[in-house]
Amino acid sequence: MKRAQRELYPLVEDLIFDAEIPQECGAAFQKIMIGLQNLEYWAISFAGSSGGLPSFLEGNYADLGNYDACVSSTARDSEGEIAFTGRYCTLLLNVYNPLLEKILINAAETQPHISDLFFNNTDHFVEFSENQYLRIGICIPSTCRGENIEYAVEKPKCYVRHSDIRCLKYSQDFRKDGNSGSLFRSAVILILVALCVLGSFFDAQEGAYTECKGGMSSRAREIVRCFSIQSSWTSVFDFEVRPNDKYLACVHGIRALTAIYIIWCHVYSVVDPLSIQNGALLIRWSRYDISFVPVYMGVLTVDTFFCISGAMTLRTFYKGSQKKKGSLLATICSDLLRRWIRLAIPSVAIIGLYTMMFFIVSGPLKDFAEPFFWGRCEEIWWTIPTMLSNVNRVEDSCLLHLWYVGADFQLRVLFILPVIAIASRSKFRAVGIVFAGAMGLASVLYVSLTTYYNKIIPAAIPSPRLLPHLLDMYYYVHSTPFTRLASFALGVGVMFVIEEQRSGKMKAFPRSVMLSLHIGIPLISVINFYLPYYWQLGGDPWTVWSALYAGLVRGIWSLGVSWLIYICAMGCGGAVNWILTLRALVPISRLSFSIYLIHILVLEVKLLQMRGTHEPGHYLQTITALGLTLLSIFCAFIFYSLVENPVANLLELFRRKNDESSLPHTGAEKLSKNSENQLKQNKIPLDRYCP
Repeated sequence: MKRAQRELYPLVEDLIFDAEIPQECGAAFQKIMIGLQNLEYWAISFAGSSGGLPSFLEGNYADLGNYDACVSSTARDSEGEIAFTGRYCTLLLNVYNPLLEKILINAAETQPHISDLFFNNTDHFVEFSENQYLRIGICIPSTCRGENIEYAVEKPKCYVRHSDIRCLKYSQDFRKDGNSGSLFRSAVILILVALCVLGSFFDAQEGAYTECKGGMSSRAREIVRCFSIQSSWTSVFDFEVRPNDKYLACVHGIRALTAIYIIWCHVYSVVDPLSIQNGALLIRWSRYDISFVPVYMGVLTVDTFFCISGAMTLRTFYKGSQKKKGSLLATICSDLLRRWIRLAIPSVAIIGLYTMMFFIVSGPLKDFAEPFFWGRCEEIWWTIPTMLSNVNRVEDSCLLHLWYVGADFQLRVLFILPVIAIASRSKFRAVGIVFAGAMGLASVLYVSLTTYYNKIIPAAIPSPRLLPHLLDMYYYVHSTPFTRLASFALGVGVMFVIEEQRSGKMKAFPRSVMLSLHIGIPLISVINFYLPYYWQLGGDPWTVWSALYAGLVRGIWSLGVSWLIYICAMGCGGAVNWILTLRALVPISRLSFSIYLIHILVLEVKLLQMRGTHEPGHYLQTITALGLTLLSIFCAFIFYSLVENPVANLLELFRRKNDESSLPHTGAEKLSKNSENQLKQNKIPLDRYCP
C-alpha cells in the first residue's frame, strides 16, 4: 500500500494543481489519497476497482477492473453527506513504447509460432500490434468528467498516441432525450400485452364466435382475437403440416437448422474484441484451424433463407393462379404490400426493443456503446419501413443484421414479374424463366467483377492479413440484393421443377441423372464450403480464380439447399428427409424470422453486461450458443405472440373479408362441428411464415 501511495501521489498532486482540472475533481482525488493513507474501505474500493495495464502476452489487451465495486463506492464528508460516488469509465489507449517495439520485433524474428501467424512478415506483425488499443476500466470520482482523465493521460505526450474514454453517465440530460420515446414504447408494449390477454379471453369463451348481442362488436372481437395467445401457441406448436404441404415439410427442418446455425456463428462474431483473453488463440484459429471454416462460412446461411423465399414466392403465385384472377397491377401491389407489412412491422418493433434494452442492462460495454447506438437507432429507423436497411455503412448502422429485411424485399420486387409469368402457365412463362435465369447469371458476373476490380476477399476470413478487407466485402458484396439474385433464382427454379414434375407436365429425371446429381451436388457443395481454407493458410485471395469463386459460392450453396428440397419433395430424401421433417424442428421453423430478429438482442444483452474478459474456445462457444439458442427461442415466441403472429392474423382477416370469409384463422377457435372439421383439414400453410 505504501508503495502504491508513493507512486500515485506525484500523479495525483500534478492532477490536483493543474489549471485544466476542475477544483472539485482534484479535491476528490486528494480525498481518495487521504483515505488510502488511513486505510479506509471506501478509498481502497475506489482504488482497487480500477484495472491496470494488461500483460500484452497472448493477445491480452484488456483489464476491465471491477464495475460493480466502482459504481457502489461512496465517499462521505465530515457531516456524513455523500461527497461523491464512483463513476466507471472505459479508457482506450494506443501506446507507443520503444522498449515494447523492440520486444515485438524480437518475438517476430525469434519465435516461429508468432512470425508464422503473420506469414513471416515482421513489419506486418509490428504494425498490427501497434494498432491495437488497450482497454482499461478505471474508477473516477463522480465530480470528474471523462475528458479530465483523458487530458491527464495525454498530458505527458510520451507514450500515448491516442486515447478515448467513455464514462457511466450520471447526468440526466441523456436520459431525458429518450424518456418520451421510452414511455411511448412501454405504452405500446402494454397495449399489445392487454390485447393478447383480451384476445385469449375471447378465445376461451364458450360461443365466442356467435354474433355479439351488445358490448363489443363482432368485427372488433375478430380484430382483438388476432392477438390471442392460443392462436400463437397453436400456430407454432401445431406439429401437423397441411396435407397439401407435406411434400415440402423438409423446409421446416432447413429453416430451423439454419436459424440455429446463425446463432452459433453470431456467438463467435458478436463479441467485444477488446475484452478477449488470450486473443492470440483467435489468430491461430484463423491461420491454421480448419474447424474455424464453418464459423466464417456462416455468412452463407442467409442465402438459405433467400433460396427458400424464392421457392415459396413461386408456390404462392402457383396457388394464387388457381383462384379467381385479378388485374396484374392489383396482384403485384397486393403481394408487395403483404410482404412489406410482414417484414417492416416486426423489424421496426425490434429496433424499439433494442433502444429500450439500454434502460434495463448495465455493464462496462453498455456505458461505452450506449451513446453511439442510441443515436444511430434514433436517426436511421426510417430505413426499415423504406426497405433501405441494407444501404447503411457499418458505422452508420443500428442493428447490422437488419440488412436482410431490405435485401429480401428488394429481391421480391425484382423477381415478382418473372415469377408471375412462370406461375401463370401462359405464353409468357418462357420469358419469365429466361429473365429469372438471366438475373441469376448476372449476379455471378456482378460479384466476380466487383471482387476482382475492388480487391475484395472471396470469403469472410477474419485473419490479421485479411481483416482490413472485411468491411469492403460487406459494403460491395454481402449486403446488396444483386449478390443474392442467384440464390433467389435457384429457389424459384427448384420449385418450378418440383411442381411441374409432381403435376406430370415434366418428366422425372432418369436414374442415371439422379445418381449423378446425388453424388455431384453434395461433393461440389463440400468443396465449395471448405475451399476458403486455402486462403486461410496463406493462398493469394486476389486472383481471377478467387473472384470467380466469390461469384459462384452463394449459388453453389443455394444449389445444395435446392437439391435437399428437391429430393425430399420427390420422396427420395431417405434419412435426410427423416431428419429434416422431425416434429421438434417445426416450432423452431415457424419462429425462424422472430428468432433471426431477436437473437441479436439476446446476444447483446449478454455482451453489454459482461464484467470481465472471456476466453474463446470451441467448447465454451458451443455451450454458450446452446443456452442462447434456447433463450432466443423463448424470447422469439414472446415477440411472435406480441407482434409477428397478430400481424399475420390481421392480414389473414382482411384477406378473408375480401374473399367474403367471416373469420380469421386462429388455433383456438371454437366453431360449430362442421367448422371444426373444416379447420382440422385446413392446417397452417407453409408459406405463412417469414422468411
